[in-house]
Amino acid sequence: SSGINAEYGIHMSDGNMIKTVRVERSQTAWDLCLYMVLKNDLPICGNWTLVEQIVNNSSERTLEDHEVVIKVYKSWGSNSQNRLSLVNNAKKWQFLETPEMFFSSNVLDRVRGRSRDEIEEVLTEE
Repeated sequence: SSGINAEYGIHMSDGNMIKTVRVERSQTAWDLCLYMVLKNDLPICGNWTLVEQIVNNSSERTLEDHEVVIKVYKSWGSNSQNRLSLVNNAKKWQFLETPEMFFSSNVLDRVRGRSRDEIEEVLTEE
């Protein structure tokens, strides 16, 4: 296969259903979340994430919205049992609401008194 586009299974957050989707070459995690939300009549909000579950070491991580999904799939290898799950994570943006829980005082000093957009830009660089 050319590897430009491919079909993959996405586990739904209830864990009982897998939906097969066509993943485009440059499709980001957020693009795929939004597509899955709209296709499956799920609540539209900014909290949706893709969670990568790595079987061999029982770990998981939340993909960043800008990550290209097909690169994640390709990093696993052909016989991998890893999976991606669509999850509505109410804490996705908590670092913006309570940055003192996530960042050092040096970083917090840089954002003090700035607008929310400026704060988001600084915090997402860290």
